[in-house]
Amino acid sequence: MKKILLVFAFIFMPVIASAVSFEMMGKDWRPYLGVGASGSIATVGVEVPEGWDLKRAMAFGGIVDFSAGIKHERTRLELNYFGRASLNDSLSWMLIGVVSASSESGVIAHYIYDWVKAGFFSMYIGGGLGISWWKQSTSYIYHGQKHYERSGTNLVWDILTGMSFTIMDTVSIDLGMGWQQTQGIDFKGMNFRLGLRYTL
Repeated sequence: MKKILLVFAFIFMPVIASAVSFEMMGKDWRPYLGVGASGSIATVGVEVPEGWDLKRAMAFGGIVDFSAGIKHERTRLELNYFGRASLNDSLSWMLIGVVSASSESGVIAHYIYDWVKAGFFSMYIGGGLGISWWKQSTSYIYHGQKHYERSGTNLVWDILTGMSFTIMDTVSIDLGMGWQQTQGIDFKGMNFRLGLRYTL
């Protein structure tokens, strides 16, 4: 929890400074905070015993994210901190004695644009690039009880699309999906997100 608060403070402080700077230049930029939860379906690379051809597995996971950004008319610029936990193809792999799990956290800088805007409703597209810290453990129960651990720090990128509903002047609900890839662990998959934004 302390790590999340420190990262969030690190993200939010430059965002507020940027909003103040833009305001001083005469542009109407408003800072905002966001939180979201996602489910993901993906494929991920795994460590395998010598001689195995299968080096990827399905991954089903959950994600929690926190964001801080600035908004001007249809444009949003934000920094997003996310944490993901995944269980890799739990059913079929456990049947052959394999248990694999991975976790990942990172920060992504996003550019988001509302390409449709009508009253309280908008549709957005966007994307971003950032850095990810991940680790993975894989155990082979029926194959000499081998166990593999690996971790790394790599680039992560994503593309986003979805809908926003403004329920109050300062509160919006986001429903979206996105494609995300992380190098190193070779994570590639879809995220389905429900989020809440508060504009200051």
